[in-house]
Amino acid sequence: MKKLLLFVAAAATSTLSFSQVQLTTAHSPVINDTFIVIGDTLANAGVDKGNAGTSETYIVADYDQDSKDTTFFLDPSTQSRAVDFPTANLALDLGLGIGFLESSATGIQLLGLSIQNPFDSTESSLILDDPETNAVYPSAYGDSYTDEAYGQTSFFVGQDLGGFQIDSVRITYESEIDAMYDGLGTINNGVNTYNTLRERKQEIIKITIEGCIKALPFLPCSYQDVTAELGFSSEPDTTVTYSYYTEAITTKAPVVALTYNANETDLQQVSVNGQEELLTGISEKLRLPSVNVYPNPAISEITIETESPVVAGQIINTTGKVLMNITSNQVNISSLATGMYLIIGTTSNGSLFQASVQKF
Repeated sequence: MKKLLLFVAAAATSTLSFSQVQLTTAHSPVINDTFIVIGDTLANAGVDKGNAGTSETYIVADYDQDSKDTTFFLDPSTQSRAVDFPTANLALDLGLGIGFLESSATGIQLLGLSIQNPFDSTESSLILDDPETNAVYPSAYGDSYTDEAYGQTSFFVGQDLGGFQIDSVRITYESEIDAMYDGLGTINNGVNTYNTLRERKQEIIKITIEGCIKALPFLPCSYQDVTAELGFSSEPDTTVTYSYYTEAITTKAPVVALTYNANETDLQQVSVNGQEELLTGISEKLRLPSVNVYPNPAISEITIETESPVVAGQIINTTGKVLMNITSNQVNISSLATGMYLIIGTTSNGSLFQASVQKF
């Protein structure tokens, strides 16, 4: 569920002075926006979330790369269960399921998720009774907001597991958000210094998975908590994320977002703006490899030339729909329709890469 925290990366800033940095709807994410997510589990002197107040100096010039991933906003109309979220205009893979978002002039809301049944791969829509607010427009220094959201869904199972009959499973999603735009000053990412607005967001997410279990076929079933048994935490997940929004360019994301555990002792995740203008000069830190795809355009076979072998990746169309999974540098794209496609993947040394190819 850590990807949910990327909603703090849902806007950027555009003004003339850092004293006037403001988040507006013009800088909300759009379909196909991509973010780089780096896990950092070690304390690091080069990452300093800084303090609240004005005229502050924030430093995020150094961080470890314990894990790396990419996440990108999808076209909701191409996702399963889209009919249940008619006002959604963005979608995002949240791990638990596909999240459906509505971006508007007043902010960004999570409307709900489509969740896959782990027993038979059917899907169910978890529609939030109170949509979860993830950004408010306009927002400036001193502004704040709080939010609570709740949703529940269930699906039929009908399986006998070790003598116990599981009739159905229900999933409950609860969240609390407390956000404050509490800092103003400059931020240095190791290459450039930007005027910045800092947001501090505390988010508490609790997911409960219950199975309606019968001891005997003829007895009524009772719901029992099976969250831990299915590999999820049964405790609320509390995180604190600091996001730094710049007015340098139209970034549609902070320069960087730092996510900590509840007491802010462990840096769990670094979310880096994926735009080339902001990454210029720090590609070595991210170890973004040079990539060459040939032939390009192509009819059938393509070769993805990278510094080390490709181990995993996806080919995605212009609406954000995943069409193919790849596991090597040689890919047969003859089954794809004519058009442009995005290739995102990982190499054997842990580097992320991104490239495009045109199919004839």
